[in-house]
Amino acid sequence: MKLFTDFEDVTVREENPVDQSALEKILEVEKEIFVEEKKNNWYSSFPSSKAYSFLYTSVEKKLANITMTAKLLQEYINTRENHNKNKEADILGMYSSTLLQLTCKTQPDKGIQIDGEGRTFNYLFCQVLRASNVTVCNFKGNSILEYAGSFGGSVKNIVAINITGESTLAYLAHNNGTAENIIAANIQGNDVFSLAGSYEGNLKNILATHIKGNRTYEGMSQQFGNAKYIFATCLEGNWNLPFNDPNQGNEDYIVATDLKGNFTFNGTESKVNHFLEDENIDSRQKIIIEKIEQLAKTMYLLPLEEQTKAHEEIARLQTELFAEEK
Repeated sequence: MKLFTDFEDVTVREENPVDQSALEKILEVEKEIFVEEKKNNWYSSFPSSKAYSFLYTSVEKKLANITMTAKLLQEYINTRENHNKNKEADILGMYSSTLLQLTCKTQPDKGIQIDGEGRTFNYLFCQVLRASNVTVCNFKGNSILEYAGSFGGSVKNIVAINITGESTLAYLAHNNGTAENIIAANIQGNDVFSLAGSYEGNLKNILATHIKGNRTYEGMSQQFGNAKYIFATCLEGNWNLPFNDPNQGNEDYIVATDLKGNFTFNGTESKVNHFLEDENIDSRQKIIIEKIEQLAKTMYLLPLEEQTKAHEEIARLQTELFAEEK
């Protein structure tokens, strides 16, 4: 069944939602935002902090009588696929982000796990301004969680795992944003964490493991951003972790191991204050790195209440990596 006649690749699947009336309202509001955009032309280009702010305020008012929950958000995602790379696809992705942000607002202390079960959703949760304790797994699509926490936003305890597509978590915390405890694991695609923390963004405890693609972390913290405790292991591709921007910000405590490809991280040629790479990792640190890797790859299998603890443990282990051996 098609919701719209003006873009073909956004489809609705016939499934039995838990709360039919609430889901119908969410789908109704989705349709309304496209109608309103054609009338008011509030969307100019992607990304746009002004457009996202306008959309979020509008959606929050329209769904004032609906309590967003992780279960309801999952039901909405189960009905959607987004294959396009056009304005309508951008807006649909931003709409999913407003729903995620509302869910995080209504249940701030509960974890949210959204499982794509292999479906394609370009721009899923792109440009979400504020979110915490969110795991996104088993999706195909480009620009998933792109610009998350950017433009003065903040995201914490976010996992993207088992994703196939370009630009996952690219531009994270871009332009004065903040991101802490963010994991990308088992990703196939270019530009994971590309330009994360750029333009005065702030990154802490950012982890990429088992990534197949070029330019992971490329341009991180350029234009005076800050990055602390950055972890990269088992990256396969070119131009991963290059640090050569003349306006590079502050990078401190970088771990880079098992990188395969050309033009990858070289701590001696970078401005990183503290770094660990294959040549200077001792047996104690190797064990800690293996623990971090294992936690990152399996966190999404844990009960939601345990995932926050796992984030905290990874942050602790990253700090321990640089502690002097007693």
